[in-house]
Amino acid sequence: MDLSNVSTAELVRELSNREGVEKIVVEPYQPYQIIVGETHVSDSGPIVLLRVWD
Repeated sequence: MDLSNVSTAELVRELSNREGVEKIVVEPYQPYQIIVGETHVSDSGPIVLLRVWD
């Protein structure tokens, strides 16, 4: 299956509706921070985070 022609917006929309996926929306100018082990990311929105555990 070739998904290279499917837009990123469509892929995010599809994935966010599935079990095992949590969609986290950060509004414009809202700060967020992600820490995983030694990696730290700090920025501000807008951003959509998909937490996938399936």
